[in-house]
Amino acid sequence: MSPLQFTLFFVALLLGYVLVHVRMVRFEEHLQKLAGIQSLDERLQAIEQRIQALTESADRDGLARVTRQLDQLHEDLGTAFYLTAAFRDLMSAALLPIL
Repeated sequence: MSPLQFTLFFVALLLGYVLVHVRMVRFEEHLQKLAGIQSLDERLQAIEQRIQALTESADRDGLARVTRQLDQLHEDLGTAFYLTAAFRDLMSAALLPIL
């Protein structure tokens, strides 16, 4: 093996070594970015779960509020029906002697 061949082989070997290490560094940076993306994804999923829980509780509270209002309306209508029936009976009893 001539000195020129040895030098070229050694330079190619060093160049390959440097390229492998540069690639490894880039790959480590890529993995760190992926880890950051994964942690962001986990945080977003946690936020989404909290929003869903808040939405479900708001829906349940809203439904309970509407139910209470319907019950109150039912009671008010029952009272109005009772009062109009009593007024009708009172008026018919008052108008019967006049006619």
